[in-house]
Amino acid sequence: MTRDPRIEAYLGQLHRALRAVPALDRDSIADEIAAHLEANAATGSLDSALRGLGSPQTLARQYAEELRIEAAYVDGGHLKTLGALAALASTRALAACGLFLSLASYLIAGGLMVSACVDLLNPDAAGVWTGKHLDGDPFFYFGWVDMSDHGLASPPVERLGVWYPWVAVLLGVAALICGHRLGQACLGLMRKRA
Repeated sequence: MTRDPRIEAYLGQLHRALRAVPALDRDSIADEIAAHLEANAATGSLDSALRGLGSPQTLARQYAEELRIEAAYVDGGHLKTLGALAALASTRALAACGLFLSLASYLIAGGLMVSACVDLLNPDAAGVWTGKHLDGDPFFYFGWVDMSDHGLASPPVERLGVWYPWVAVLLGVAALICGHRLGQACLGLMRKRA
């Protein structure tokens, strides 16, 4: 039995549009679409099925995005998660949100880790500081503080002492985990919608 030329043309364009997808996935997708189109051709609704699928390029892009989401979600690595979110951020709001939240958490984690190192090298430079401004308003600083701030009623007091590096590292690890989990959660939501 020969295929309808419209199915052949669609599958040829789809196959070319899927060239960035691994060959095994590309063949599986083409077989799935071929079966769908042939079933609709047998019932006389091929034109409707072709319109429903959209252009081969659009369909290929959707499959490629779904494969990227699945791979990043299953792999679960930090870089793969960020890479997938970055690649999808221009077309999906959820990916852009996940990328922003993950990167913000990673930056916070990095800042905390650096401040822990700074505190080990110079304990008077980083910590948890409290005190009062000249107008009597209390302040609370976490991290670095400028000891030459002239708007203070008295020198700031460091509250954690030798515990600051441990607390900063612990919070940094928590921020790192949180950033990764947020990214994975966004991928999971996109995966469910696909």
